[in-house]
Amino acid sequence: MEYWNVGIKRRKLCGEYMNPARERAVFYLARFARTSKQVADYLKRKEFTPEQIQDALAYLKEHRYLNDDSFAESFIREKISHKDGPFKIKQMLFQKGIVPDISNRLIAELYPVEVQQENA
Repeated sequence: MEYWNVGIKRRKLCGEYMNPARERAVFYLARFARTSKQVADYLKRKEFTPEQIQDALAYLKEHRYLNDDSFAESFIREKISHKDGPFKIKQMLFQKGIVPDISNRLIAELYPVEVQQENA
């Protein structure tokens, strides 16, 4: 049974009531894949406490709704198809909150020098 947020009523998903930060985060991810940083920034703008934000992020990662590695891999593949260069891709990933270690590793795997030269 599903309840919509009207006054004090809360949604019941997967047989459990979700706290408001988790609920907001799940519905924020419903439309597009996002990074942990993007979700945290969104919840911060909605004035949730740091503890609520960390709880929501842990919940999302535990249920595999949030995975920065898979987001970065998908993002890199998309940008390669648009013929963006590796430095531009790294910069965009950094802005989205992907750490340089992940972006460097994935770009090395997914964007070999031969493909970079073809796209140049």
